Amino acid sequence: MSAAKGKEEPGEMGLEMEENEGCAPRKYYEYLHSLNDKQREAACSDVAVPLMIVAGPGSGKTSTMVGRVLTLLKEGIPPSNILAMTFTTAAASEMRDRIGAVVGKAVAKEIIISTFHSFCLQLCRTHAEKLGRTSEFIIYGHGQQRRAIIEAERLLEHGKSDGLGDAVKQYDGDIKHSFKDKAKKWLKFVTQAKSSGQAPEEYEKKGDLTGASILRHYNEILVSCNALDYHDFINSSITLLTKFPEVYKECQNTWQAIVVDEFQDTSAMQYFLLKLLASHNHITIVGDDDQSIFSFNGADVSGFDSFRRDFPNHKEIRLNKNYRSTRAIVEAATALIHNNTKRCNHKLAETDNPSGSKITVKECHSEDSQCAFVIDKIIETTSSSAEGRDFGKIAVLYRRQITGKAFQVSFRNRKIPFNVHGVAFYRKKAIKAIMAILRTTLPGCDDGPWRQALKTLLPGDKEEKKKVQVLPDSFFCVLYLFFIFKISIYLIICCNFICRL
Repeated sequence: MSAAKGKEEPGEMGLEMEENEGCAPRKYYEYLHSLNDKQREAACSDVAVPLMIVAGPGSGKTSTMVGRVLTLLKEGIPPSNILAMTFTTAAASEMRDRIGAVVGKAVAKEIIISTFHSFCLQLCRTHAEKLGRTSEFIIYGHGQQRRAIIEAERLLEHGKSDGLGDAVKQYDGDIKHSFKDKAKKWLKFVTQAKSSGQAPEEYEKKGDLTGASILRHYNEILVSCNALDYHDFINSSITLLTKFPEVYKECQNTWQAIVVDEFQDTSAMQYFLLKLLASHNHITIVGDDDQSIFSFNGADVSGFDSFRRDFPNHKEIRLNKNYRSTRAIVEAATALIHNNTKRCNHKLAETDNPSGSKITVKECHSEDSQCAFVIDKIIETTSSSAEGRDFGKIAVLYRRQITGKAFQVSFRNRKIPFNVHGVAFYRKKAIKAIMAILRTTLPGCDDGPWRQALKTLLPGDKEEKKKVQVLPDSFFCVLYLFFIFKISIYLIICCNFICRL
């Protein structure tokens, strides 16, 4: 005990000495004392040296990042000149709250803590005229992107048919339907091209003239519609930083220090953006290559190697101690991840937590038997609990939304209360259907809401409802009065219900 105490005393004396000199508030040093040795080393590392923090699961990553931001403030960097990048708004909110608990809400509010796309969106709006847009440009969602792709296909087909005279006019229902069938493939192509930063000229060099034309037409459509899509935020920000020196200089002067969360999920283009912003070397990245889960969305785990190469004087600190999970879970996860042959470095996770319950693996041969097993296990667990039935302490994780629906039906049948997380309110099918029906009452409504409303109200299976997409436009005019009548009935029912309340 005396030996352990002797090791800690120099650190404590040093902190007290600085505190007496008035270099930082007491809460800052109290926060540092709450960190373990590795976390404190990472938080207090020299701000002028690029820092890589490899943080395993449950290792106190957020606490360390907060400590790092507090150190940046202590070193005299104004809060409005610190940029912290996260992948979710929830993570940004949590970090701001933790920082505010130490330095006050007013200071925490000045720090720019945002997602990559939120930061880039703001940059694009500020310099929209340089991108050929106005500052009120539209953000294209999936449906609008799909319609732009279909239009790009039509423009490509027109280009091929320039010398065919009247043949250009022969766009019947079958051709329109073929455009829509191919739209999914071309939308995936455009998304991959933009996430990797590929321009039409690069596809032309590869000999893919069709792909180059689709991508060029798509980009031209977005410019003409004063719009950007989700992937344009990153690419357009890079364009602003590389082609407009005044924008680059402004960003260099503004963002004097950068902290990046979940670095393993950054794409090649996001890393390139970070490299441009962090040419002053005041950058801290936090992540774990074992936790990379967004490769389907362009995430590139080789960013760690790129960082080591591009910032050769960097410092690397590893956080291996898991505070979150039981020993059984840590050992199982470690054994499993060892099968990944593409890992950059083999890491050993540690924990002081007890072993806990063993992991049970159950193989079910149907979705119904899977639901039945899980529900029986839930009832067994809650029935044997000394605290009574507390269903709120149990979580069911599933891979696909369709599986979740099967669980919801089973829970309702067995009278088990539950909440569904992960689906935004306005993305739920029922809400989207209601919104589509309401949009049909607006002047200038196009065919999209009519089709969606019709598919919702019509009985039949999925294949039958797909036929709605190829109905002639005149068909929807016939249904206009029918829908107005039906919507009026819905509104009357709602009004009566509200009046009774």
